[in-house]
Amino acid sequence: MNRRQRIFMYTIQFIAIIAAGLFVYMESPDERWLAAALCWLFGMIQVIRLVLLAVPLARFSSVAVIGLQFLTACVVQVIAGGFVPQTLFFVLIAELGYRAPRRFSFPFMLLSYAAFVGATAYHEGFPGLAGISFVLPRFIEYILFWGFSYLAQRSTQQRNELQRAYDRLRLYHREIEDKSIMQERLKLSRDIHDSAGHYLTTSMMALETAKRLLEKGEVEKARTQLQTSKHQVQETMKEIRKTAHSMAHTDGFIDLAAALEGLLVSTRDTSDVRIEWHFDKPLPVLRAEQEMLLYRMLQEGLTNGLRHGGCTYFSYTLSTQVPGQLVARLEDNGRTVTKNISFGFGLRGLSARAEELGGLLRFEALPGGKNGMALELRLPVRDPSPYAP
Repeated sequence: MNRRQRIFMYTIQFIAIIAAGLFVYMESPDERWLAAALCWLFGMIQVIRLVLLAVPLARFSSVAVIGLQFLTACVVQVIAGGFVPQTLFFVLIAELGYRAPRRFSFPFMLLSYAAFVGATAYHEGFPGLAGISFVLPRFIEYILFWGFSYLAQRSTQQRNELQRAYDRLRLYHREIEDKSIMQERLKLSRDIHDSAGHYLTTSMMALETAKRLLEKGEVEKARTQLQTSKHQVQETMKEIRKTAHSMAHTDGFIDLAAALEGLLVSTRDTSDVRIEWHFDKPLPVLRAEQEMLLYRMLQEGLTNGLRHGGCTYFSYTLSTQVPGQLVARLEDNGRTVTKNISFGFGLRGLSARAEELGGLLRFEALPGGKNGMALELRLPVRDPSPYAP
């Protein structure tokens, strides 16, 4: 209940209490001042308890004060009789029906009706049931006052629960949005690292080759390497533009084998290294994310081998010999690491994407004491047969 609603509810209560005091004063020739004063005392206690002190309902002091108000209502009913003094009972029933649990408010309503019947019987001199039969239909009023108050309580609780659920949903959406933004940023950084990093590395290798050729006086060959380096820089710019425009959307290749072979040939021609490769045919049907991961894995392996391993030879295979798996393996003859093998930024990103696709990325030294390292990617795939489901 907000502040405006509380002010409205308290105003209605206080007007009803003041009016009840006036009616009691006019309709009670005996002890009219006492009955009216008790009504207004009831109202003053209500103001102090709800407005000035705002005592929680569950506290003992609040329960004690409500008990005092209940006794005050009983005394007014004994003095004045009739129906108007019921207003004090109705005020308490409405408050407890709205603020207290049902297991307390409903028995209090029954107690209030019993007190009304008893006080009326006392006021009438205990004439017997026939003499006070007019109080029996009044039970409907007590039920209605309690029922409407309880329904208002449930409505407020449901509205508050709905608001809390909405706040949780809004917070969840905000977290999802922030997470999506972070994922997009991470994917963007991975894509730039994988694509631009490879082309820049091969461009640097081409420049180094051109430098050595110029020192030897082989100008034409050096010019060819410079053209190759220029081409690699242009490819880098294309990759960055494509990544910036596509962001989260990754298209597959029309021909994965041709794209991989093109990357191998380009690296061989620009880096002055020897590369051998073999693809099992036919390749299974792959999703765009799997094709891009295979391409990025080869890029990253070649780049790392050239930049960090000092490699002069690579061997790349794409095998379907393991049932249900496509195995891509790149071996080199560079620097061998056998202890504390860890992934750099690029390989960590590839490993994470492999796990998302149900695959596995491994980086290990070549077996049998050979010099060099091997980067292997295993992806789950369907049967390459066109009749497979």
